[in-house]
Amino acid sequence: MEAVSEKKRQEFKWVQSFIGLNQKELSGMAVTQSETPDFILQSPRKKISLEVTTLIDPELKKKESLKEKIVRQAREKAGGKYPDGLHVHVSFASEDIICRANEIDRYAENICSIVDDIYTKNDVKNATGFPSFTQEFTDGLISSVSVWPNQKQTHWSTEQSFAFAWIDPDALVKRIREKETILKKYAKHFNENWLLLVANLWDESSSYDFTNIKKRVALSTPFHRVCIYQWMDNRFVKLK
Repeated sequence: MEAVSEKKRQEFKWVQSFIGLNQKELSGMAVTQSETPDFILQSPRKKISLEVTTLIDPELKKKESLKEKIVRQAREKAGGKYPDGLHVHVSFASEDIICRANEIDRYAENICSIVDDIYTKNDVKNATGFPSFTQEFTDGLISSVSVWPNQKQTHWSTEQSFAFAWIDPDALVKRIREKETILKKYAKHFNENWLLLVANLWDESSSYDFTNIKKRVALSTPFHRVCIYQWMDNRFVKLK
């Protein structure tokens, strides 16, 4: 249940941001969390259903999740070895990491050894200000590990660079169609039914270039509004 409630809290934040950007149509509407639909927006004159979903490439997400799991396990192994406020960023050399479950522990151990080497060689414990220390590699699974001490909180993460690819119009329409099957269950109880697609969440699997998206997607849908909220830029584009 905790995972579900955390998901709902995140969705609620996206909805609040979206409403803030769309004051012309949604100003003054009360927001209620629901299950089917995800949210209900209501004023004395209008009742709107709002379905919320993310645009994520599932195959890329699997790869990202594996990298995150390796780094998360490395942090757990480090335990309380370092003072609070240490940031560790790990860049992976390979886009396609293939490993067995029992190999994750070995990769995590390797990251721990690299962090310890950086920490010891550079006397990071006594560093002042906000310096960064990086160790790079020309072969193997990891391309670099960077350490930043004296931050507000401890944070270990993967670091990635990527280009914003064009979204596949067919994949986008397919995602909308999936939500239309749920819409049938409640549509008649609302004045309008909206769909909010959330993208560009600071990782490659959710990041797309939506330039001229309305010209590239032929959309016919029973939803009254279909909008894409681009989280990183805090803006949205209306498909319908």
